Amino acid sequence: PWEEGTAGHPFHLIDKPDSVAVTTSADSGEDLSLARLPLATIDAGSPVWSGWPAGVEGPDPRCVVCLDNGDLLIAGGKMRTFVVVIDTRGNVVWQYDPSVGGTIDKVFSAQPAVFDGRECVLMADRDGGRGFAVTMDAAQQVVWQYGRYHDWGTGVDQLADPFAVSQVAPNGNVLIADSLRANRVIEVSADDYVAGAANDGYTASSIVWQYGVTGDPGTTPGHLIQARSPERLPSGDTLIGDGSGHQVIVVRDSDYDPTKANNGYDAGSIVWKYTGDYDSMDPNMVHYISRGPHAGQILIVDSNDQEGGSRLLWVTYDAKKQVVDQLDMKTFRRPAWATGSAKCSPRWAAYDSEGALWIADSEFYWLLRVGNAGTATVTSDPLDCGSPAMVKAFDRWKLMTPAQPSGTSVKLEYSIDSKGFKPATVSSDGKDVNFPGGTTGKTFTYRITLRSGNRSVTPVFDGFTLHYRKPTTGGTGGGGGGDKPGGSGNSGGSGVYKYPATAVGGTGTYGAGSGSGGTGTGTGSGGSGAGTGRTGAGSSASSAADLLKPPVQSTGSGAPQAVQGYQTEGVQGVSGVPLRAAEGAQAPAPERPGPPVPVLALIGAGVVIAAAFFVPWPFAAAKIRAVVGFDHTRAKFYRPFWPLGK
Repeated sequence: PWEEGTAGHPFHLIDKPDSVAVTTSADSGEDLSLARLPLATIDAGSPVWSGWPAGVEGPDPRCVVCLDNGDLLIAGGKMRTFVVVIDTRGNVVWQYDPSVGGTIDKVFSAQPAVFDGRECVLMADRDGGRGFAVTMDAAQQVVWQYGRYHDWGTGVDQLADPFAVSQVAPNGNVLIADSLRANRVIEVSADDYVAGAANDGYTASSIVWQYGVTGDPGTTPGHLIQARSPERLPSGDTLIGDGSGHQVIVVRDSDYDPTKANNGYDAGSIVWKYTGDYDSMDPNMVHYISRGPHAGQILIVDSNDQEGGSRLLWVTYDAKKQVVDQLDMKTFRRPAWATGSAKCSPRWAAYDSEGALWIADSEFYWLLRVGNAGTATVTSDPLDCGSPAMVKAFDRWKLMTPAQPSGTSVKLEYSIDSKGFKPATVSSDGKDVNFPGGTTGKTFTYRITLRSGNRSVTPVFDGFTLHYRKPTTGGTGGGGGGDKPGGSGNSGGSGVYKYPATAVGGTGTYGAGSGSGGTGTGTGSGGSGAGTGRTGAGSSASSAADLLKPPVQSTGSGAPQAVQGYQTEGVQGVSGVPLRAAEGAQAPAPERPGPPVPVLALIGAGVVIAAAFFVPWPFAAAKIRAVVGFDHTRAKFYRPFWPLGK
């Protein structure tokens, strides 16, 4: 066998795999899979930022959300804040205008929301000290708000550091991560909002749920340090990232009791917790994935630009908390202008309808779309399997391919001696390709096409073992009959041989032979003689007891055998498998045996031979006498030679 993709046996590919498919080193060898690639970028040169002021630090997107129609909602900006909706080419579709919807200072979070049946953008203005929603139209009407502009605090209708907001379905309430100095996540009743009323209509009871003790930072149960991106899960519990607390937690909402210490929370209130693999993880954004190939996982965007950070993690939401995938943004893709010391800072990530991931990076000043190419093909070098001069009979292509994710596929093709690719027919269990008979040549080339209907999922091809052997030169397999030679085998196939319908005598090479007369059949000698007959059964001595029956339909057994008047040797095949014989027409008359040779003719031939031997003898005898002085003609002692001497 010839192996590729297994331990110590890498794939031999013409294509550079990192351009379209990736070979992933593993303990068991290599895998072929669709690569995670940068598919698109929206950077400082894109239309959305064409009017960015010169000398101002580049646009730093802090949040990105994929809308149902494919557009992107993005927000950010330390020096010059922005909240815009763009298409995937970077063209502006909608843009927040502070002169219409009100002044904003620094928006780090923007989410789609619905208030009173109207599509809105829900924003958290950190430096403005409020969370608010405006209609996603030209009017940009403020339809909801909590916190008063530049009136920071933790009292009724006040926020200290609104870092992120999200709407709770189905009640329409709003979760707010009130981060520094407040150290809490609160849920505010959206229905309590009354524009123009005192405190916008809110009271202390408008906060219907809270995690974190207000103004009391910590990581013990019931406490937070730096709240990030809260999200209500389908279970009713709440997912929270804690930046300076370096943790991601899920808390049981039903334990909330503001009349108790720590708002009623204890160690049992934290139903899931992930602290990462280093001390300073900064989970700027956390999201529970409820559908698709990553369903049941939590996506964590770690924005810490120190060693170990600046990466995305996919962690199973279970007791194992297994990191099933990660993407290191420090090395994955860097702008052309970025020097080796330039640091990235991923802040947010969101899946689009194709399964690709849009990532907002505030330090590289861009949005980066990441995913696989959807389809990719790699082709191998022509493989001589270590024996370039040997002609090989390829038997089986044993595949080491796991069950593939839904919506993905692996297509295999092969070429013998570079004579064009043929599709490989894979067995129903996906483990083997059995080649048809006659698949022989010196080189084997394979082509693998990987496809996926989702940009975040890839099929995997582990490797294979190619089984081949040296072809055997078979010569045999049943003999031919009549005027038809034996057929040829083809990698174990069988040929058909034609025998005459009626055998008409011949010689045997062993055992008893059979002979035929004009109208009857006689028996002949097996070892060296041939039987004869005229009109009846012939007779002769035989060295074997049994009679050899004429082969009307038989199966050949190997080496060619002679039958008088017929050629029995089969054409050489590839495998040498004996071939099946089938009954055929009687041989033409010129090829049939003639009548036996007459006895008198044999006697006459013997006389001629004897005369040729003895006639010269007197001349030789005279010469011998002259040389040796020996007279052999003396009858007394040498009577056998006397007549010749005379």
